[in-house]
Amino acid sequence: MNLTFVHDFKKVTAIYQDLAAVSSFDSSKAIQKLIFEFAQQFPEAQLIWVHESLINQVNQNWIENNVKSQVMYFYNPSETEFLSDKVGYVEPSPFIKINKKVSFASWQASTFIGTISAQDFVNFGSRFIKDNFSFGYFLTIISKIGHRNGLRTYSNPNLLQGEKKVTSHIGTTKELFYWTAQYYGFSKCLQLFLLFVLYEKQFPIASLISVISVKRIAFDRTETKQEVSNVAFSEVTLDVLIPTIGRKKYLYDVLCDLRTQTKIPNRIIIVEQNPLENSQSELDYLKNEIWPFEIIHHFIHQTGACNARNIALKDVKSDWVFFADDDIKLASTFIEESLKNILKTTEKAFTLACFRPNEVPVFHHLMHWDTFGSGCSIVKREALEGLQFDMRFENGFGEDADFGMQLRNKGFDVIYLPQPQILHLKAPVGGFRVKPTFPWQDEQFQPKPSPTVMLFKMLYHTKEQILGYKLNLFLKYYNQQTIKNPYKYYKTMQKQWEVSEKWAEKLKLQSK
Repeated sequence: MNLTFVHDFKKVTAIYQDLAAVSSFDSSKAIQKLIFEFAQQFPEAQLIWVHESLINQVNQNWIENNVKSQVMYFYNPSETEFLSDKVGYVEPSPFIKINKKVSFASWQASTFIGTISAQDFVNFGSRFIKDNFSFGYFLTIISKIGHRNGLRTYSNPNLLQGEKKVTSHIGTTKELFYWTAQYYGFSKCLQLFLLFVLYEKQFPIASLISVISVKRIAFDRTETKQEVSNVAFSEVTLDVLIPTIGRKKYLYDVLCDLRTQTKIPNRIIIVEQNPLENSQSELDYLKNEIWPFEIIHHFIHQTGACNARNIALKDVKSDWVFFADDDIKLASTFIEESLKNILKTTEKAFTLACFRPNEVPVFHHLMHWDTFGSGCSIVKREALEGLQFDMRFENGFGEDADFGMQLRNKGFDVIYLPQPQILHLKAPVGGFRVKPTFPWQDEQFQPKPSPTVMLFKMLYHTKEQILGYKLNLFLKYYNQQTIKNPYKYYKTMQKQWEVSEKWAEKLKLQSK
């Protein structure tokens, strides 16, 4: 059963149970409180909210065929989200700059249209229902909390059909500060205030003072129903992709772990690198031993993980691809457990729990992941079509995060899979590795951050996110360097920042 709540941002103006209008309801109640009452009364219902200007554009057919429990969908057809672009000053995640053309993971819920199961609405919203929040704020806070605690939250244009023209519905500056205090604490509010002064030329002291006593949210994860896929596990195929350089023994141990798996991979694609022109492969065991899977071995003289993985991607044939490092340890049930857990969902890209010895896991549930692990991820082959690691990041930082953004911008979310775990040995650097040379290494002021980090931020972050990152970088690095004169330190860091921007702009012009 669908329950649709039509509203004008301030109150509910109509309710429909499937296609039948509900004649009796209290329109004086706050939107979320009225929805909450119906959600408690009809716990098996699918809830839909929509602004009255879009009531004739709701894509009911798509909602009925695609919406499921443990997922919250919403869509904002305007250019600006509820908390405005200014939220980027305090929020560094990749979920701010939403690609409105695809299903895109984000917690920036919209009042214009959205849908969630009644059970999830009650589970994640009950603790906030007594607060006098606006509907937009309420949706945003439960989405943000749920986003990290097992509720998958997506902006999805399929919720609406036809032309979508609306005026932005934006919360107040006070709500932005309140949200920051609730989720990040008061210290982040001080940063937000400073950035408003520096870049907005505003002095929101009243908003800052109003959140001094606001407590940061501590949220106990609510268990939600697990999806079950009908894919036959025995028919699923897997390729393993491993770039390697100078780690003969460690790679051998990885291959031994793979050949003792309860679910044997179909093929292992190894790209071995050695920069010495006349060198030969050291991986003699690839031919000297019998392996229960096909091995595709490339031996090249060009170093770099981006190039190596791109070569390997051309040989992928199986349903799924395991992006692996050459210095990991895997339990014999690793592939079987991974695929069985993956196939309980309909998602297509997963980064797995990967820890060094004695490192303690922080997260223990399926959730949105901010980046992508190029040495600990399993991805459906169809999601990889047309993608490659961006060579502009070669030998720098950010190629993992960039690949994750490429997946998201194709409409494929990256999900954290807590079990099974990978042990990352962090082996000593391989014997053939050479320190790369960069065109900016002769600059008088060395770039800070690295130009590849700056490139990533230019490509995927908002202006406000970059400025927030800049302030954090300047403040955090102060105690790690030798210049103690604040004015001189700022001038030096500003020059380093400008050098980073200059080279990042040059990298942008290069081919991928």
